[in-house]
Amino acid sequence: MPLPQPRDKEKKSAFVSRCIAELSEKDEFNDSKQRVAVCYNIFKEAKSEASVVLSTEDDETLFLTKEE
Repeated sequence: MPLPQPRDKEKKSAFVSRCIAELSEKDEFNDSKQRVAVCYNIFKEAKSEASVVLSTEDDETLFLTKEE
């Protein structure tokens, strides 16, 4: 199954929570620490491709451009 991806204007905290929940439901990655690491890595990769990253003191929001 495809791994969850950040949505446009989604905060890091919201994505990681959603990602962990989706991976848990699919029984992907048996260890919860591994799920967390995978989700943070997915966000990090998306961040490198985002058109804008808005950082606050405790969170980040990605603004993603859609390829046509």
